[in-house]
Amino acid sequence: MGHKAPHQQLAKLPPLRELVETIEILRQTNKATAALAELKGIAKTIPNQAMLINAVVLQESCSNLQLITYYSPPP
Repeated sequence: MGHKAPHQQLAKLPPLRELVETIEILRQTNKATAALAELKGIAKTIPNQAMLINAVVLQESCSNLQLITYYSPPP
C-alpha cells in the first residue's frame, strides 16, 4: 500500500506483534540502542550540548522542506 491508498484500505494500528517483533527488527533495535548510547557518551564531552541538538533540528527542518518541495504539486 502506498501513500495514495484510500484510508479504508490501510492496515489497522497497532500492527500485529508477529509482524514487527522479528529477529531482524530486534537485531536492528539492539544496534540502534548501542549507537544512541555511544552518541550520548560523546555528547557529554561537548561543552555546549544545545549546539548538537540545534544542528539536528536544523538538519531535520531542511530535510522536511526538501520533501515538501518535492511532493508539492506545481503551481
